[in-house]
Amino acid sequence: KVTTKMTSTIFNILRNREIGIVNRSKAFGINSKGHHSLLLEKLPKSIYTQINADCGGALQHLNSLKASLSSESWHQIENDVGDVLSSLLENLPNRPSQEIFQVTPLKILQREFFVLFGGIRELLRVFTIPSSTERTDVWNDVLVILREITISLPSVAEKTFDNKDIVLFFSLLSHRNVFDNTMNLLEEILASREETFNLASIPDLFSIISKFSARQLSHFCRVLSLVLFEPEDRQIMEGSHVLKSLDLLKLRRSRMSRNSSGTVEKNQSLVIEMPNMMARLIQMLRIINYGPNLSELISHNIVVQFPVTSDILNFLPNRRGLSDWDHFSNLEARIGSSRSSNSNNSNRSNSNDQTVQQTSPITPANPIVSSNRGSATVPPRPTGTVRVPLEFSTPQNRHSTSSHSVEVEDEDDDIMDELLSAFSPLRQNDNNTNDNGDGNFQSFELTNILSVIQLAQSLGIADLTPLGESLFTTAQPNMRPYLTRRTSPSMIHSSSRDTPAHCRKELQFHAMLLAPHQIELIFVLCTLLSGRRKISVQKTFADLGLAKILRDMYDRMSWDAPPYVGDNFEHIHGPGCECNPESTVRVQFLRLIHNFFDRDFLGNENKLLILSEKERELILNSQSGDDIRDGIAKLQSNERGTLSLIIRTLIREPSESLYRFWLSACVDNFMRGCGRMGQLFVAHSGMLQHATQHIVKSIPSASNPLQIAFDFLSEMVKCNKTVLEMLEESLNDNEFRHFVRIIMDNLVDSNVFIRSLYFSLEMISFAENIE
Repeated sequence: KVTTKMTSTIFNILRNREIGIVNRSKAFGINSKGHHSLLLEKLPKSIYTQINADCGGALQHLNSLKASLSSESWHQIENDVGDVLSSLLENLPNRPSQEIFQVTPLKILQREFFVLFGGIRELLRVFTIPSSTERTDVWNDVLVILREITISLPSVAEKTFDNKDIVLFFSLLSHRNVFDNTMNLLEEILASREETFNLASIPDLFSIISKFSARQLSHFCRVLSLVLFEPEDRQIMEGSHVLKSLDLLKLRRSRMSRNSSGTVEKNQSLVIEMPNMMARLIQMLRIINYGPNLSELISHNIVVQFPVTSDILNFLPNRRGLSDWDHFSNLEARIGSSRSSNSNNSNRSNSNDQTVQQTSPITPANPIVSSNRGSATVPPRPTGTVRVPLEFSTPQNRHSTSSHSVEVEDEDDDIMDELLSAFSPLRQNDNNTNDNGDGNFQSFELTNILSVIQLAQSLGIADLTPLGESLFTTAQPNMRPYLTRRTSPSMIHSSSRDTPAHCRKELQFHAMLLAPHQIELIFVLCTLLSGRRKISVQKTFADLGLAKILRDMYDRMSWDAPPYVGDNFEHIHGPGCECNPESTVRVQFLRLIHNFFDRDFLGNENKLLILSEKERELILNSQSGDDIRDGIAKLQSNERGTLSLIIRTLIREPSESLYRFWLSACVDNFMRGCGRMGQLFVAHSGMLQHATQHIVKSIPSASNPLQIAFDFLSEMVKCNKTVLEMLEESLNDNEFRHFVRIIMDNLVDSNVFIRSLYFSLEMISFAENIE
């Protein structure tokens, strides 16, 4: 009874420490580095035995690990780390293996005592023991243990790991076999810190990052997103509510007291000045455009990193001694001029193919989508619960009708079905005959990995490593038929690996590896474009071709697809959150467009990149509104730029759409400093009529504020007599009276428009008097 009572008391103190009632250093003699004092070592043996039993023997294994570390016996260290992993992570007897990573109250208790007795520090000592070879297996076990403890005990990350430990983890990123587990742990640690970590404290940072592969750098963007952005700003941007001015002032005061803004700016400067870093970020975004569109990624649940690493596959550039980046550049160079005659690089403009209406999962959608929402430029997407078919359907509407037959791919060249099927996690009831179609997905299983291995081999882009060979040869017999079904027998082994068709296939495969990280990549680019050096970054990105990439990527956002209505995703902002996997990516993408073209002065060449070449010529060469109107009518669908696509999407969006704000902000951003003809271009594109009717016919509400439409009109009519006349002509007498009444009843929303109106009338009157 005494033992049980003492154990319960220690557990209660630990619980109180987690919520801040009792300081653990004072209660247990633990210093800020996590070292335990002699107080715990003097516990009665009976109590220690009981605690060890409650922890599944973890404390006994910890003591054994201490002895092994002191003797520097790697054989014993490996055994002891494995025992600790088993006691803290693995399941109780007769439990399914899927519960290994589930956090239960018993596991939390075990891990709390493990931390209390100095387990974290002993595990970190493993990385300091000298060895003649890399001990990556042991290191990976340690990293997994640390991450699982950090997830189940959030306070550990901030209270136990100091900057020296974080520097150690960054140095481990140079070892490719422990890269993924190190990244996962770093992300947990950095996300829990109140202060931004300073990248300048990492020795040889440039050298470490320069050796990353494309997949590794895309994964590293998750860490960059945590050190390039203020934690408070990240919470505001990810939050579902708008902070009031007083809350913003409190956040700003707290930030200034910590001087954290200086760290963020230094981190941004390091990334900007890093050799080849900016070019590689843009190159990854361009490669992602070879992949499927957003709705297909979401419907197949391809939203997390696929567990195929260098341990399993040795890709072609590694065999030839090339870096990923040089190899990808070679692939893109070989595709070359074929991009204009093929549909799988985001509808590159082709004068011989102006009427193509098909949309491919390899190819982004048609530049100008149908005016009817939900109609037809993309294949129908599943609604309700999401089902992933195991069989391969015949590709529909996936092939270019280009007249350049040498570049045209037949059905055997279309591998997107195979890619989507291989990279999609198995559904929970995938192998169950009584599948109820609930659309729930499991994590990746061996079958997925084997499917991707087989697909990579069929394409001839990778060899198996010894581990990959072992996985493939030891597959259970009952998996063989499934693998055959998952991998299409129509895969083509090209006699030449340098054909444009094969290059596209290889880039599509790598796009699938990068696609789960596209939101972090977009976030990093968006952050760099909003920092103190935004003008310099905008120029760099413009020189690297970001405008064309954004134009191509816009089609991949699946604006025509029905909204995702499945319920098998997590609401990241809580139960009332309206975000879904599609909206998260789309909003960040629109932020990127806004930040890239956000410059307010006349004659800005960067701003004009949001237009196509034909549209730029139209604006620069037109003399009147009639010229603009007639020129817009003559534009073919593939001659329209990103701005026209945004306007078309905005006109189709319902008044309550969560995209309206950012779509409007992008168009509004263009009009600031675009000149008189730019205003007329937007007005004649349908936005003047849309904005006025939105004000006249809409009912103001929290989800449908009129301020967006009024601010939009204020930029469109500013000092432009022609647009003012168009506004007057667009409203009949009744609508005009109603329009004025709405202005007066909503002065907070309409005040910017009123000021623009008075300023414009004064300028126009002054100009006419001079004339």
